[in-house]
Amino acid sequence: MSSITDIARPLIVKILKTKLYFLRLYFLSISSVDWLIARFYQGVPFSDAMLIIKLDAIGDFILWLDSAKEFRKLYPDKKLVLCANAIWSDLAECFPYWDEVIAVERNRLCTDLFYRIKLLTFIRKQRFKVAIQPTFSREYFTGDSLIRSSGAEQRIGSQGDLSNIIDEDKAISDTWYTKLIPADVAPLMEIKRNAEFIRGLGLENFSGGISKVEKLLDLHCELTPEKSYYVVFPGSLWKYKVWPASKFAELIIRNSKIFGLHVVLCGSLEEKSICDKIVELSGCVPIINLAGKTSLVELFEVIRRAKMLVGNDSSAIHIAAATGTPSVCILGGGHFGRFMPYEIEKKVSAPLPTPVFEKMDCYGCGWRCIYHIKRNQPFPCIDRITVDQVVHACIQVTSVISENISMKVYILLPVHNRCDLTRRFIDCLKLQTYQNFHLVLIDDGSTDGTSEMVSSNLDNVTIIRGNGTWWWAGALQQGYEWIIGNNISQSDIVLIINDDTEFEVNFLENAISVLSNTSKALLLARSFDIVTKELYEIGVHVDWRKLTFDGAFSEEEINCFSTRGLFMKVEYLRAMGGFYPKILPHYLSDYEFTMRAKRKGMKLITDESVRLFFNIEATGINLREVRTINDFIRNYLSIRSTKYIVGWTSFVLLASPIIYIPINIFRIWMWALIVLIKVLIGSIRLRTCM
Repeated sequence: MSSITDIARPLIVKILKTKLYFLRLYFLSISSVDWLIARFYQGVPFSDAMLIIKLDAIGDFILWLDSAKEFRKLYPDKKLVLCANAIWSDLAECFPYWDEVIAVERNRLCTDLFYRIKLLTFIRKQRFKVAIQPTFSREYFTGDSLIRSSGAEQRIGSQGDLSNIIDEDKAISDTWYTKLIPADVAPLMEIKRNAEFIRGLGLENFSGGISKVEKLLDLHCELTPEKSYYVVFPGSLWKYKVWPASKFAELIIRNSKIFGLHVVLCGSLEEKSICDKIVELSGCVPIINLAGKTSLVELFEVIRRAKMLVGNDSSAIHIAAATGTPSVCILGGGHFGRFMPYEIEKKVSAPLPTPVFEKMDCYGCGWRCIYHIKRNQPFPCIDRITVDQVVHACIQVTSVISENISMKVYILLPVHNRCDLTRRFIDCLKLQTYQNFHLVLIDDGSTDGTSEMVSSNLDNVTIIRGNGTWWWAGALQQGYEWIIGNNISQSDIVLIINDDTEFEVNFLENAISVLSNTSKALLLARSFDIVTKELYEIGVHVDWRKLTFDGAFSEEEINCFSTRGLFMKVEYLRAMGGFYPKILPHYLSDYEFTMRAKRKGMKLITDESVRLFFNIEATGINLREVRTINDFIRNYLSIRSTKYIVGWTSFVLLASPIIYIPINIFRIWMWALIVLIKVLIGSIRLRTCM
């Protein structure tokens, strides 16, 4: 008697052959449709637009961002259109690297013939002059097919590999490109691979790094935990790469005893079940479960505010790197070295992800596991990672944070009758991820309740009161004397800043991270216009031969700073010896101070992770055309004026190289004298006419 298996086997084979036949028929129809579309609009002139095709996953997109921004330099005169995977197209629209984003539903592109025809026809009609697909591991029916359908005059791609395409198909799709950028056959970390492609396009000196993603939006209060927290991201694109929920729960329980931080679980709606299970297994540990409750853009901001992130090899790890959040990655061996651990070509101040892995002989298998995998179990290379290993990595990551947390930031904030501006400053301060600070409010005679407002909103504040005669340098000298008189630790940080500035939640944290890795340096926050969001200043170059001041575009050009967001260690403030409020009371006192620091051997540095926004309209006074004696006094003899000649004279005497002092003193007074003569002549003519 035949067994049930023997009877069923022919039926199963027949079903599989039938499915395979229809699958081949479907892909043949796709190929036929693609061939027809590729022949449309052949006589229509090309537009001046360029198409960039990037259909990879979220993590791939984040790793690519540092290279993506270079397309503007390579093609400055073209309209850049990004063909983006729909799962992250909303995020892509937040960046200024392209002019338009076309969202592509990647799965539908392969499974829905009508959607495919509509999309490919639309792409064809645009008549792009240039089409580029920077993806290294190309795919025949997605990215390569879009390149073919674009019909662009130049179609550029990577030489690629065979990870996502068979040799026969690659041989065909290679012919759809007019240029293939050579690629190193040796394994490369994805950031280096992306940089290799950009160099192949013509930017030969480009080095790959991490693109710092700045604040994208303000989080709703429901997504903003009140207390310090770290994020656990237990999901992954592939279930076999997911560390068990029981281990995540044990990790959370043990971390709660070590760090005392709250836990925020994040993930997509599909990952809510594993998050719910972790909550159930974690007992009484306080957990906020945001799985399925955040958009991708909101997830960026939740991770940005976290003290740390722990997760599988997933997009969340790359988001943490892009937002400057320390992270621990539970890493398998399938693509070990390609996406993790990080290898970058240029120095960054942000912490790189810390990988935890259990090395096996089969590493580099491309996730074609040689072992039998039980249902609902991860790959052995992931399952073998212990809770002890991950806890140890968390301690390592937070020990770096703890070293920095021991530094206290003393904020010297001069104010005078700008209560509303100061209130916004205090609001930014209260939201900082780094809370080990003390505000020294130097109130030079305010009558609008500024001091009372600050003291009612902050506990960690000292108020120094003046009578309105200190001006900027005098106020800072009061702050300097307070620092010296209270024997503040040499290793603590001083921040000098204006009250018309606003900044992001990790402003202090990022600055401390930069200073802790740099010796004998003054760090200036990069200033942006609060209205236009355009970069205003990274530093200044003074040309003493001409007495001109120009914005610097590299640290090598900088020879002085403003004090709008100036960080330094107390040790270096002491070495400087304060300000000169009697002879240089207001404008130029900051330039003189930082020039003196440079002469004493201190470096003047900036960093893209430390930035602030300021109100340019609230700075100084509006200088008007000098027509009368009163105008002259207002412009040249007022301490508040940027043309105050006594201040300019003092500045030159204190800061200028000796050889240029005579000519620059002559310039200053000659300018003023010429203006005064014109005013007097004008007054005489006016009286004559009368």
